[in-house]
Amino acid sequence: MDFLQELYNLKSLLLDDVFPQFQYVASGIGGIAATILIVTVCYESYIKGGFDLGLALRPFCIAFVLSVFPQLVIAPLDGISQATTKWMSNICDDMKSERELLNKRIKAAIEYEEEATDVDNTDIADMDAKYQASNVSRAEMPGWIERSCMNIMIWLVNLLTHVAQVFVSFLSIIYMMLLSLTGPITFALAIIPSFRSGITSWFARYIQIMLWQPLAQIFIFLTGSIGNIILETALKEERTITSPQLTLLCVSIVSVIGLFKIPTIAEWVVESTGGTGFNAAVNKAGVNSAAGAKRGAIAATAFFKRFLG
Repeated sequence: MDFLQELYNLKSLLLDDVFPQFQYVASGIGGIAATILIVTVCYESYIKGGFDLGLALRPFCIAFVLSVFPQLVIAPLDGISQATTKWMSNICDDMKSERELLNKRIKAAIEYEEEATDVDNTDIADMDAKYQASNVSRAEMPGWIERSCMNIMIWLVNLLTHVAQVFVSFLSIIYMMLLSLTGPITFALAIIPSFRSGITSWFARYIQIMLWQPLAQIFIFLTGSIGNIILETALKEERTITSPQLTLLCVSIVSVIGLFKIPTIAEWVVESTGGTGFNAAVNKAGVNSAAGAKRGAIAATAFFKRFLG
């Protein structure tokens, strides 16, 4: 996980260098949005009577959030993400240590089985002559060749699993960096009532991407635990040649495929906790944004015509 820690450090350095520029842009957008909102509120209060104080204070609250956005929003979310990922990484390391012990036991059992079945101490040439003389088929030769091929395939699939995990983790950090940079702009636009759901949708998207790394660790832990159970069962039943290796290969292939489905699983998790409502709000905001902008422009025009013209 040193690689991921370096990515987090790189993210922090990049945000320190680039984030102020996006913060300035967000401040400009927030100023324009606050002007439109205040004009709209004043006009509606003049027409309908009464004054919506909460809506009028919305720009000031969001402006405060924008001023401390990295410390108030980004830092807590990243802290939770790093702590959860580190905790799951430690659990996966314990599982991998158990796997190494089981592999050593399997290897010792195979060596013991080969020593027990080795009746005489003939050399390789005598064994070849014996097999050729008795017309023994290649399938009846010692299973070390088959085990070696199976171990190589398992090693390759495990390598693909590690590559898939690094790819998902790297992509999640890159996406979180993009959301961190564009977050102030989203919050600034949320001053306008038609875009107010942008804040909840931003949090939903950030949490969804933040779940990629813990879910990947959980998936690796589950498949690794299944593999450990298979090896333990093989040791108890003395099946140490090929049957557990073939099952482990299938589990490893499932692990690789599952890691590339982590974004979809994270989306399911967010939807199960109310993310569907977030997405519906976002779609509704997109439909109503044009109408809201038109109402704001009409209100501003009427206001200036009333008091300045």
